[in-house]
Amino acid sequence: MHKSFDFYKSNYYDLEKIKRIKEEHRTIFLDIYGVLQNGQIRHDHDNELLKKYLYEKYHDERYLNMYDYDIGAVYYDWRPMAIGYLKELLYVTGSNIVISSDWKDNHPFEFLKGYFKVYDMEDYVVDTTKPGLDKREAIRKYLSEHPEIRKHIIYDDCDWYEDFGPNFKRVSNNYGIFHEEEYRYGYLLLNGNPKTEDDGECIRFADDLTLEKHEFVIDGLRLLYLKPIYVRDINENNNSRFGFTLLDTYMKNKDKYDYLILDNKNIHLSNFNFASLDYDDLFTFPAPWWSDEHIQDVKKCLLSRIKR
Repeated sequence: MHKSFDFYKSNYYDLEKIKRIKEEHRTIFLDIYGVLQNGQIRHDHDNELLKKYLYEKYHDERYLNMYDYDIGAVYYDWRPMAIGYLKELLYVTGSNIVISSDWKDNHPFEFLKGYFKVYDMEDYVVDTTKPGLDKREAIRKYLSEHPEIRKHIIYDDCDWYEDFGPNFKRVSNNYGIFHEEEYRYGYLLLNGNPKTEDDGECIRFADDLTLEKHEFVIDGLRLLYLKPIYVRDINENNNSRFGFTLLDTYMKNKDKYDYLILDNKNIHLSNFNFASLDYDDLFTFPAPWWSDEHIQDVKKCLLSRIKR
């Protein structure tokens, strides 16, 4: 049993909730470089001495057989802030880790588990996606072969929104590593979101956010324009919640609309992971392909029909 379930038992959840979490097989598909690691200082250290130190500390012969610079990367290049947020996410969601990083192609699974043992996370690492495949294909294949996984999130520094929708979170913040925004998004996704209601005219996200809906067709493009008419307690810590809501809305309607456009004028989500449609606080998903002239046409059409 994961340590996190003992944590739940004493602090957060009753036994029935623990059982439900276990049955959901919550899974984090984890990349490493650009998520846990950013930069290289391993070459400045005696990694052979490090291997001996870890062997003596854990009485684990795996460390003696690891390549010097690999274990050096784990110990010196993996960022403490990223490790801290990831461990907390594991604790509060009861999730497992499946390694989707390219590290799985060149490192035996037992070595991978040993790397995470350095940070007391070995028990959470349960598997890897299949080596040798494109990372996205490998994740899809893993999910198709493990229908018991009912909740999952994918962390990578690539841009895969179109492939996985709200279950994907790109690590692209100013820190270049797993940080608070990624933690909050994962917490929301893996623990379950407050109820979202769509009555055709508005989308209501619990008691936090109400978005007015407008539909347009401009030059053959089907657009869903969302205007916030009620927002509670907006600050940078709410970004993950709103981001998930909007991505989820787009993915549920992607066959009906070509683009979802959010009017960000009165929200200012500083870390919002949509592409900029214009400098007038409009955001779109997916990223627009149109020319600057076309952008202006879309903007004028929208603003002529909607009083912002």
